[in-house]
Amino acid sequence: MGIDTNLSNLKAALKIKALDKAYTKIDKNINKSSIIFVCTPVSMIPKLIKKTSAFINSNAIITDVGSVKNIFNSDFYNSIHLKENFVPGHPIAGTEFSGAKHSMNELFKNKWCLLTPEFSSKKNINIIKKFWSSIGMSVALMSPSDHDKVMSITSHLPHLIAFTIVEMAVKYNNKVKKDLMKFSAGGFRDFTRIASSDPTMWKDIFIKNKSNMTEIIDLFIKSLLEFKLLISNEDSAKISNLIKNSKQVRKKIISLKQN
Repeated sequence: MGIDTNLSNLKAALKIKALDKAYTKIDKNINKSSIIFVCTPVSMIPKLIKKTSAFINSNAIITDVGSVKNIFNSDFYNSIHLKENFVPGHPIAGTEFSGAKHSMNELFKNKWCLLTPEFSSKKNINIIKKFWSSIGMSVALMSPSDHDKVMSITSHLPHLIAFTIVEMAVKYNNKVKKDLMKFSAGGFRDFTRIASSDPTMWKDIFIKNKSNMTEIIDLFIKSLLEFKLLISNEDSAKISNLIKNSKQVRKKIISLKQN
């Protein structure tokens, strides 16, 4: 079964047989579910888990797929029913598209799923681990704070850079009156793909992970200014070395067999 306030999403999910039943509100029907996935923008997740936990039976597990975990604070845990039944999760997989009509059979294959349990029972953690493993994911446990730090550099900052580059290109195009978009290279097109991600989801991520984001943005600005200085000084050796180091990082990622 699935619950969504968006009827078109529910119809699309029913059409591809991702759901056998569809509902538009959280109520007692949810107590028939053994695992409940909360898949919404991160600002809504705590509220929906609180509401959902009031209806679940003692054997049901609630998990989420959110990209920020500091949203689950002590006030949150004190307010939910059966907190040992909640297993925070984050499958690191996705595209710039959203909704059931853009579902992909192998979206999660060879990707990581991070679990950040604090009060979850071992039994429930293992059940969620087995679920994600069964669809091809590698599962790791991490503290919520470490998760948010890691995501700020490996996911959140790259998206912020993509949004910024595309916005800057549009402004520059308007200034110089040249058809820059027509002659965009592959690198820029890659940025536009990332920048076409869901705005509601990403503004929530940036705001909810603001402490890590502001820190990592400052570090990025520092690195950018250092690179600018190398270019101004025509320091070929240091520029080449920086690029070589970046290539080594890419090779390491490929060697880890992460798609």
